[in-house]
Amino acid sequence: MFSRKLPIGIQSFEDIRKNNYLYVDKTSYIYNLIQTGKVYFLSRPRRFGKSLLLSTLKSFFLGKKDLFSGLSIQKKENSWIEYPVFYFDFGGKEYRTREDLEEKIRSLLKNIKENYNLNSTEKSLELIFSDYIKDISIRTGKNVVVLVDEYDKPLLETLDNKIENENCRSLLSAFFGVLKPCDDYIRFVFVTGVTKFSKVSIFSDLNQLNDISLSPSAESLCGITQKELLENFNDSILELARENSITKEECINLLQSKYDGYHFSKNLIDIYNPYSILKTFSDNFFGTYWFETGTPTFLFRQLEQNNFNIYNFTKGVEYSISTLMNKSDADFDIVQLLFQSGYITIKDWNKELNSFILKYPNTEVEYSFLSIFLPTFMKQNQQTSDFWIREFYRDIKDNNINSFMNRLKSIIASVPYACEKRTSEHDFQIVVYLVFTLLGQFTIAESYTNKGRIDCLVETDKSVFIFEFKVDESALEALKQINTNGYYEKYSSTNKQVVKIGVSFDSSKKILSEWISEKQI
Repeated sequence: MFSRKLPIGIQSFEDIRKNNYLYVDKTSYIYNLIQTGKVYFLSRPRRFGKSLLLSTLKSFFLGKKDLFSGLSIQKKENSWIEYPVFYFDFGGKEYRTREDLEEKIRSLLKNIKENYNLNSTEKSLELIFSDYIKDISIRTGKNVVVLVDEYDKPLLETLDNKIENENCRSLLSAFFGVLKPCDDYIRFVFVTGVTKFSKVSIFSDLNQLNDISLSPSAESLCGITQKELLENFNDSILELARENSITKEECINLLQSKYDGYHFSKNLIDIYNPYSILKTFSDNFFGTYWFETGTPTFLFRQLEQNNFNIYNFTKGVEYSISTLMNKSDADFDIVQLLFQSGYITIKDWNKELNSFILKYPNTEVEYSFLSIFLPTFMKQNQQTSDFWIREFYRDIKDNNINSFMNRLKSIIASVPYACEKRTSEHDFQIVVYLVFTLLGQFTIAESYTNKGRIDCLVETDKSVFIFEFKVDESALEALKQINTNGYYEKYSSTNKQVVKIGVSFDSSKKILSEWISEKQI
């Protein structure tokens, strides 16, 4: 049994502490932020603990000393002054229009008004906000703490509606624009979101805003480090290992492979996705939890419409640090949004060029991302896609190459070649890449490269399958390339059966036209 309850879905610091849920102590980081700055912005993917971070800050600034008993901050803080805290949480609502956002802001201001017995004769939301800040500060003699959670939710949800997106952007700019003229009445500001819309007033007007999203000092502020995992979840790791009939070391390696691998600065400290870790320990099962909490349909639509080369996320996309977090609001940047949303992450830092290499963070994200992209690309449903991959695996496991190739031929034939930006070769390559990469969940698979080396390789416990693909050339030519280049030689000393498969794609007919196979003796 767990020695502490796991706080799955609980974002209230007070609830966690009062009801003895497990809390990974982040208060030393929080204390350093409070002591060294005043106005912060932090971007992190969803389900990464941003709301819990703000809730912790709220409890601190409300002077709730008892909640921090035994934590790192207790040894550092002496005053425990209670400040007025204005908390703006933009979650929990769908935003399609400016009116939706107005309704939410009015509701949040109403809560503040009732909590602090405030009044304003102003009509506009921003002037009411300004009055409240000045009123409570003058009345109490203490400056105001402003905490903003998911500020960008209204903007992300209206991205495909330019008019309403601009309307929401204008409203947020005017509303948070009052923070700068009210600076004398402000004690602390902390804003969180997934992405940074630079033209929102909170960024363009507040010149002193400290964006710590890529700062080494904030890298471990959200999420779970390897050290924190081992210190806080040892009992959970042992139970998970027992339930899955593996050793503790194997269990830790699986956790790293599936849920670790996020990096948020050039220091490259490994960060686990906290939601997936908690769910894994709760269910004692290695699932795909983070991805199941939200499907990025808008992102997939943009990837498809813009003909983006999704192979890049496997080999790595290089991006300058100066532009990675500063989103251009004039142009849609799919790489920036995918990074800030958590679908790709920093994997390396080029010191000379001051740039990052971005890739998938872990297997949970990679396989989930591609398994959803495949049916989106194919205009099929998720269930059909999952069935295809399982059947491909069974064919490989049973050494049934004809069934495997007929299935692949059927999928390629069903691709809707409707996008003028794409070529049939491009779609053919994507289908092969997706199928073979997704097979990697169950086998050792190298996806299609088209770079003069083995196109695809699938290895099971008994067999090795080497694929070579040609466009508008014969399958025999593809098979000859395997033999000429000796792709099979590294497996000659094993006891595994090696099967070589040459495949031809006809770009004019847009079909997989033929294949030929032979076993290596």
